[in-house]
Amino acid sequence: MQRVIKVSYQLSAISYQLSAISYQLSAISYQLSASKSLARVMDFAQTFNYH
Repeated sequence: MQRVIKVSYQLSAISYQLSAISYQLSAISYQLSASKSLARVMDFAQTFNYH
């Protein structure tokens, strides 16, 4: 019985780590999209300044 509890505990720890990793990945993708949009705004500002 203790062995089953240990296995289930390890599985829950693994699933928690996986959810933390997926959260970090989504945060990274959000930062990437934000930096892309920021670069787009900067490009637009530069073209606006030239005209």
